[in-house]
Amino acid sequence: MFVFLGRLAPQKGVHLLLDCVGPLVRATAGRAHVLASPYARRCAAQMAQLRASVGARSFRCGGGGAFVSAAADFGVMPSLCEPSGLVGEEFLAAGTPLVCAATGGMRGRVSSSS
Repeated sequence: MFVFLGRLAPQKGVHLLLDCVGPLVRATAGRAHVLASPYARRCAAQMAQLRASVGARSFRCGGGGAFVSAAADFGVMPSLCEPSGLVGEEFLAAGTPLVCAATGGMRGRVSSSS
C-alpha cells in the first residue's frame, strides 16, 4: 500500500500521484484504491474525473495518519518543494520505506538505494 499523508497544496505534488491513479487502477483490475482526506479544489476536480473513468468503488476516505503510516508498505512524498519533510520523518520513524522527490529536507534523509 502506497500512502500519501499531508495537506493538499500544489507544492505537495498530489497531482503527480493522481496522474498515476487511473492507469494503476486499470492495470490492477480495480484492486488499487485511493484513500483520501478532504479535497482541495484542484485535486477534487481531478478526482472527480478519475472517479468517472475508473469507478467510485476505487475511492475511500479515512483518517488515522499514524496508524496508516505504520501500516503502509511505502510512504509517498512527490513534493515539488519540501522544506523539512516532517511527514517523511514520521514514515521513517514507523519503519516504513519512503518514496520521495529529491527536494528540500528529505534529500539528505533518503538515498536512491534506501
